[in-house]
Amino acid sequence: MELIMQKFASVSGDRIFFNPNLMERRTFVPPDVSQRLAPVRYHYPYHDADSIIYTIPIGYHTESLPAELNLQSSFGEFHAKTRMLGDTAVVYTRSLICHEYSIPASNYPEYRKFYGDIVKADRAQVVLVRKK
Repeated sequence: MELIMQKFASVSGDRIFFNPNLMERRTFVPPDVSQRLAPVRYHYPYHDADSIIYTIPIGYHTESLPAELNLQSSFGEFHAKTRMLGDTAVVYTRSLICHEYSIPASNYPEYRKFYGDIVKADRAQVVLVRKK
């Protein structure tokens, strides 16, 4: 699929800012609970995977890319990577795997941190700057 989107990025001076995670963006961090008693349950294990290629506008180059993130936990995995494809494109890949149907209440702090780190990664931006 090829998309052309209006108002996808924000422009400030010679820079363009955009979030490369267009498809599956987590925004919710589970609440901080002092003592959780029940497990966290999913209907089924799942694997979400996305890959997107962005064409860099003529006259721009990348100034900053989000850091690669690889998380491993007892119940799932998360991988996000943004890289250059030559001088003309940015490639974003993201994978979220949930292995378990039920995450024990004792693992809730790990679960909460895992999703907090994902939310933070999903907000990361690419910065392009006009060539001089």
